[in-house]
Amino acid sequence: MGYPKKTKGWRKIVVDGQTFRWRFTEDYYLQCGARVDIQAEPNRQQLSIALADHFTWVEFAKGTRGAKKNFFPITPKLTAKAILFGLANGWQPAQSAFPMRAVYEDGIFRVITQARPK
Repeated sequence: MGYPKKTKGWRKIVVDGQTFRWRFTEDYYLQCGARVDIQAEPNRQQLSIALADHFTWVEFAKGTRGAKKNFFPITPKLTAKAILFGLANGWQPAQSAFPMRAVYEDGIFRVITQARPK
């Protein structure tokens, strides 16, 4: 049995009784190297967390080691913290809206864009 195309590459997580899907991917928005995308089920507004000081395997292979960048695991625990941060800062996963974007840097989340008003 294969994965449905819409959820391929997405992992399931339940936070406070609500089901979300998340994935770890490259970041093209801020070009930080990596990001975590999170969406509720059914998917509406997405939460996108750029990992500003994350050191990717691609950078490691190229030998481009930044002074500030480091390795840290992208775990469900970090994802759950990101979801709780987003919900506390205005993320509306049940509404259809522009993605909320945030940065995770030095162990702290920071909102960089809110949803666009309709």
